[in-house]
Amino acid sequence: EESLKLWERGEELAKICQEWLDGAKKKLDAVKPE
Repeated sequence: EESLKLWERGEELAKICQEWLDGAKKKLDAVKPE
C-alpha cells in the first residue's frame, strides 16, 4: 500500500519534470536562430 503511493507520486513527479523539460526545450528552440 505504502509503496504504491510512493510509486504514484513518483509517476506524477516524472510527468511534471517531463512537461517542464519540454517547455524549456521549446523556449530554447524559439530563442536559438536556425
